Amino acid sequence: MSTVLDDHTSGSQALPPGWRWAAIGQHYRFKNGLNKAKRFFGQGTPIVNYMDVFNHQRLGADHVQGKVTVTSDEMKNYSAKQGDAFFTRTSETVSEIGMAAVLIEPIDDAVFSGFVLRGRPSNDDLKPHFAAYALRASAVRKQIELQATYTTRALTNGRSLSKVTFALPGDEDQSAIAQALSDIDDLIAALDALIAKNSAIRQGAIQQLLSGKLRLPGFSAAWATVQLGSLCSMKSGEGITSRKISETGRYPVYGANGLRGFTASKTHTGVFPLIGRVGALCGNIQIAKGDFFASEHAIVARPKGQTDPEWLALALGRLGLNRLSEASAQPVLTVGKLAQLSVFAPCDPMEQKAIAVLINDLAGESAALAERRQKTEVLRQGMMQQLLTGRMRLA
Repeated sequence: MSTVLDDHTSGSQALPPGWRWAAIGQHYRFKNGLNKAKRFFGQGTPIVNYMDVFNHQRLGADHVQGKVTVTSDEMKNYSAKQGDAFFTRTSETVSEIGMAAVLIEPIDDAVFSGFVLRGRPSNDDLKPHFAAYALRASAVRKQIELQATYTTRALTNGRSLSKVTFALPGDEDQSAIAQALSDIDDLIAALDALIAKNSAIRQGAIQQLLSGKLRLPGFSAAWATVQLGSLCSMKSGEGITSRKISETGRYPVYGANGLRGFTASKTHTGVFPLIGRVGALCGNIQIAKGDFFASEHAIVARPKGQTDPEWLALALGRLGLNRLSEASAQPVLTVGKLAQLSVFAPCDPMEQKAIAVLINDLAGESAALAERRQKTEVLRQGMMQQLLTGRMRLA
């Protein structure tokens, strides 16, 4: 078993005063988990499973939903207690083994699965809330992956994990770091909740507004069931070879599944819904704006009369067009079949526009929240790198 390094350096990296290099095995005793036949699962005592550990580095009681029937000896031998660290033991890929989670809440009579390893604390030097982050630090992950074995699956074990070293600060620094990182995790969780709520509101608005069940204030004109061909003309784009598509061309190129790249010429100018024409994802809807090139794998829907193009894109999205694809070597949609589809549409083009504006505003809010979440995640990764190595200190 590796021992704590008493100096403040490991290779070329120095640590601040009060910090030291430590080995995981200095702080945990390892044990393999419980293996049971399938018939024992589904009821009984809570069990910490592989995905619980993989998905939640701060493992709480709400994250553990699995149940298993165990004997009193199994409950004793494979117990999962607050402060225990768990590590994924095996996976298809090396990058997924040794992912750590620390149980930060008590769970009555819990046990843990044979697909994970339990590290039971052997002293109080490493605090659970700090360990939840320290054991997933990038330097720790690199060591775990380098020490993994691979036969038909990637594997790790308690002996390998025990040799992995990490930077260990004193109690006050551990508490401060854990609090700062948990605060940013809470912010990310709050953003996730907002994104989910906004998405649910948008989906509800799509269902209610595009079906005519909910009318926006100021609109009372009738709706009518019409054929799609009366709302727009549809035609496939033009052929283009892959050598004419690059990452830096002047005009975007849209194919069956959205943006393919850029090219030097254009086929359309304006705002048009695009329908994927071929492939497994045929029937998916994009909207192209400005100057662009539509390939032969996309159907361009050109609105007729005063039909609003963005409302039309939303209406197309509700039709489930993929189910209409014709069987062949690969699925394909035909313009003739699409033109005969029935669409329930507002007769007033201004109502169409108002519906599209409201729904797209909600989509814009979701996109802004997603961008904020992404930036917060980048900040979190940077903070972990700096705080867990002592490069940045908290006052």
